[in-house]
Amino acid sequence: MKLFEEKKLDFNDLVIKYLPLFPYKNVTVSELLSHTSVLPDYANFITMEKREFIKKSSNTDLHKLSEVELNYFTNEDILQYIINYSPSPVSNSKKEFIYCNTNYVILAIIIERITNMDYPSVLKKYIFDKYGLNNTFVFNKNNIEKYIPSYKENNEIWGIEKFDLIYGDKNIYSTAIDLYLWDNILKSTAFLKKETTSYAYEPKSILTKENKTYGYGWRLVFPENQEKIIYHNGWWHGNNTALIRLIEKNAVIIILGNRYNDYIYSHKRFVEILRNMN
Repeated sequence: MKLFEEKKLDFNDLVIKYLPLFPYKNVTVSELLSHTSVLPDYANFITMEKREFIKKSSNTDLHKLSEVELNYFTNEDILQYIINYSPSPVSNSKKEFIYCNTNYVILAIIIERITNMDYPSVLKKYIFDKYGLNNTFVFNKNNIEKYIPSYKENNEIWGIEKFDLIYGDKNIYSTAIDLYLWDNILKSTAFLKKETTSYAYEPKSILTKENKTYGYGWRLVFPENQEKIIYHNGWWHGNNTALIRLIEKNAVIIILGNRYNDYIYSHKRFVEILRNMN
């Protein structure tokens, strides 16, 4: 959204403008943002381990690589896999909302190409440091030694796995206080113009029977005769998150957990409580 404001990107741009070898020639930035693309999810099409991928993709001497490089996929690896193998696209002729993590992996790479900076550094420079989100960071290969585990329902530690250094679709770690600050920043015009954020909150896909749809980076619900709900849930390993925003009520609900718990997504009841408050 910020790059759009700065006229460095247009939502109707084809992805191949930034990634010329990208095999899905007609996919746009807008379709990535709104999860209406034809891209398949990388977690479903990459079945091999990183070492096997390296052997098949290059003549790299495995002995010269670090353990991190040998064991964990990165965003660039996902892009290279897509270029090499062109995994079958999904059928989405009606441009319906189909959530797919690959979309935001590719968006992160596009940000890197435009800014000539890595994605964690972009967010740190232009958002986290600038607005005082001091306990927020992007987990990546440069801070893997600082990994703090999350937990399964039975309290067993959830260790690092092959997709755990991929960002864009996940891996922003934060606190309730920092997310509260971020919500206030988005409500102001400090980072984005009001018309820019409003555009992100508009439906970009077909409204379902439950009055749900998707904007740019936000899930949207349009209850009959009530204020729309702008929200997003998150999940990776044992980390569960929910951020629910009622702009007209000037209210936000932030729920974070590091042991897998489905109840974190039962936030509808909190919305009803807020709606009934004067």
